[in-house]
Amino acid sequence: MSELEDDLRATLARHARDAFPDDRPVPPLDLGRPGDPVGAPGSDGGWRRSRIALLAGAAVIGIAVGVGTFAAQHRETRPAGPGGVSRSSGPGGVSQSSAPRETTQSTQPSTATASSASSTAAAVQYVPGVYGGAQIPIPPGFQVAKSPTGDPARVCLGDDGSTCTIEVVSRQETVDADTDGGYASDPQYCPPASGGSRSLSGYESFQSDGHPVEYRGYHWVCADGTSVDTATFVTVGKPTYVLFSEHATPAVVAAMKEALQQAKLPARQGDLRTYDYGIVTAVTPSADGSVTIALDRAVPSGGDGPVNNNPATYDYRIPATTTRPTVGDTVKLYTDGETVTDCLVLGR
Repeated sequence: MSELEDDLRATLARHARDAFPDDRPVPPLDLGRPGDPVGAPGSDGGWRRSRIALLAGAAVIGIAVGVGTFAAQHRETRPAGPGGVSRSSGPGGVSQSSAPRETTQSTQPSTATASSASSTAAAVQYVPGVYGGAQIPIPPGFQVAKSPTGDPARVCLGDDGSTCTIEVVSRQETVDADTDGGYASDPQYCPPASGGSRSLSGYESFQSDGHPVEYRGYHWVCADGTSVDTATFVTVGKPTYVLFSEHATPAVVAAMKEALQQAKLPARQGDLRTYDYGIVTAVTPSADGSVTIALDRAVPSGGDGPVNNNPATYDYRIPATTTRPTVGDTVKLYTDGETVTDCLVLGR
């Protein structure tokens, strides 16, 4: 006899005892024979047989529902197999159900995006023919323009191929960061007969691939009412490079600075700056006739005295063959990267 039949028999017996309060034995289940008037007065079993039949039917339904619920709650569930299919075993066999698919969104850039970025990086063009193989990027919107001087050491950059908006100069000799264009002589932006004035409009110090850089911006006003704005960026470490513009709008100055910040320059030669300017704060003589000075670096303002926002000092050994400064002197120093080649004392 199965477990289901045992449960059914026990439930029938309990309901039978409820129907017959006395302790008489429970009669066997008899649903009657064909033709018997089940439940009719005077028939065999009468209303009790009808009641037993109804109770039996209800019990069978209740047991079936209970067994089904128990089976549903206690059936064994196995881990999902390949393909996201889980297998559940229980009374009634094995059923299969497809587990929901998990969708994952990737935040990584697509191959197309990465390739596009690589193409953009590869499209960067550099100023041609720069000394020492230096790689100075051509700013966006600019192109190589014809140089008005024809000097191969000078490369012009313009927005239309003809205007020399930015001039890139490779120089090994000494330069002057406080002179327009970086050269050791001031250019004439105003007619000599009428003259004009020059004032400092901007200055900054930063590094470019291990080379110190000095930026100077100057505003020229001529007697005839015309004006010129210049910008000069000089790497004051050997070898030296100059970026210069006589059309120094804020956009042009920003493009020049960015080009030097992204430049790849050859290794610096020597520890000294090729150019420096400042006030002598100490002088220490040596037996060989040379002196060592402490220089308080500054920026010439063009009329209002040097701009000095940094009290730091830098030592330079001045050979006996050059001019010997004294404390308080304002000087310009020129070097070859290792030795001071000239000391210019201003005001003497």
